[in-house]
Amino acid sequence: MGSSANGGGEELGASAGTKRKSSAKEDDAERERKKRRNEKKLEVRAAKAQEQDSKKHSWQKFATKSVKKGVGIAGVAGNSIFKTPDNPYGKVGVTGSGRGMTEVHQQKKHKFSADDEDE
Repeated sequence: MGSSANGGGEELGASAGTKRKSSAKEDDAERERKKRRNEKKLEVRAAKAQEQDSKKHSWQKFATKSVKKGVGIAGVAGNSIFKTPDNPYGKVGVTGSGRGMTEVHQQKKHKFSADDEDE
């Protein structure tokens, strides 16, 4: 029993330790495959970097445009969203908090008179 288990282990060890020698053609093909794969990786990375740059530039353009128009974007215009408002009822993290609601005037219903219909 011990010798058969030992013999089996020796055979596995001997076969696992040998490495198949590849031909020069296979080596060249492998190098070409790896070279093409690396070129493709570089192209994909360059495309992602270009896309990221375009998104960055569009954001910067938007941010500078908003500053010129006077619209404040929290964080860009120097206003922190975590700044405590002056109003004691204002909330932290809510832009424009404590300012109050804008007044909306109730529209009046127009009443038609008999004189208006004749014209």
